[in-house]
Amino acid sequence: MCNRRKRQASYDLASLAFWCAGLPVIAVHASYLISALSGQVEWCFPYIDSCTSISNAGRKHPAQIIFKSMLSMTAVLMFLYWIALVHWLRALEAVSKGACIAITLMGTYAGLALILYCVTLGSEVSQQKELRRIGIVLFFSLTAFAHLLTVYQLNRHFRPRTFALRRALKWQKSISYFLVCLGLISGMLSGLANDLYKRMDDAIEWSFALPMSLQFLVTGLMWKMMNYQTQLKIGNPEK
Repeated sequence: MCNRRKRQASYDLASLAFWCAGLPVIAVHASYLISALSGQVEWCFPYIDSCTSISNAGRKHPAQIIFKSMLSMTAVLMFLYWIALVHWLRALEAVSKGACIAITLMGTYAGLALILYCVTLGSEVSQQKELRRIGIVLFFSLTAFAHLLTVYQLNRHFRPRTFALRRALKWQKSISYFLVCLGLISGMLSGLANDLYKRMDDAIEWSFALPMSLQFLVTGLMWKMMNYQTQLKIGNPEK
């Protein structure tokens, strides 16, 4: 007969959110610098100049290696992030059952959409190009709406006890509202002023991606303030 003695290891989940925020930002900007240095895209300030899309920045070698590998890693981490987020909301009693399911599904499908985007990026096959566009649109929209629903649930059920937490929640709401407004403006431009939209769509994409990443950062800061951790039980056989 063997007895099992269990050890508990605690892991700070704030670092998970920080990685979800930092990896895509590093991937996109490093890929742009590499592509610009190799002459594959022009030098500019893409947030304003709208000179190149995020996809173009990481479409070709050698930037593609960094771009695809880091974004694929981000997709995996985001699966874990949404699980941790829903668990956190449940612990705070700040989420309804329906919202819990919706956030989980949106986060899961957003991760799958990012993987689809990474797999099809760089392909010249028309069907794969369409899948790439679908993947990036779904990733952006589902991630933004999952965070928006999170903010709505927190705003209804959670009362932060410290000034820092209240400020972080305010920042999270502001970013969510900004992304909704930017998405609506983008949709209106594409329908009512398509020529203007085509000149601005790359800058809109860059301007959407950065604050979307910041939402993971703000969540991580809230988790850090609340010392949000998970524990892993490890069994060691002992005779």
